[in-house]
Amino acid sequence: MSFAEPILDLRIFKQPAFDVAIVLQVAMSFVLFGTILLSPLFLQELLGYSAWQAGLTLTPRGLAAMFALLLMGQLSRTGINTGPLVGVGFAIASLGCWLTAGWNLQISAWTVIWTGAVMSVGYGLSFPILQRQHYPACQRTGLPTRPVCSTCCGIPVPQSALRS
Repeated sequence: MSFAEPILDLRIFKQPAFDVAIVLQVAMSFVLFGTILLSPLFLQELLGYSAWQAGLTLTPRGLAAMFALLLMGQLSRTGINTGPLVGVGFAIASLGCWLTAGWNLQISAWTVIWTGAVMSVGYGLSFPILQRQHYPACQRTGLPTRPVCSTCCGIPVPQSALRS
């Protein structure tokens, strides 16, 4: 079946750079949105934090991501090739995820803060580069530049797993 203007034009997947960027971005979104969803629930339901305390404890995570994103913007502006930082960012984010896997009911707020910040720095280093990788492929085919898959899979999948 063929349409003149399909909702999702599958020709975009003929671009290898696009495919790799989307696969990495989807994987990163699963982990990122999963931790964004589960961390406050863990703090509130299992550790007894109020919503305010959980928010304050997780705020440095956002600040660390903001710092890393600003750093990437400045490095790109000066003409530095930031492509190799995808691997560095994923390594840092993986370290943060590995550290987060060690959380238990005796965890201190400081451990929650610094493990979340490590993970966020990794995401902040990786995300802009992955976003930049799929734009040229979309522009060559005349397709929209906003990837949908990572956004629509990132929250529902962990949420469904939590409910079951």
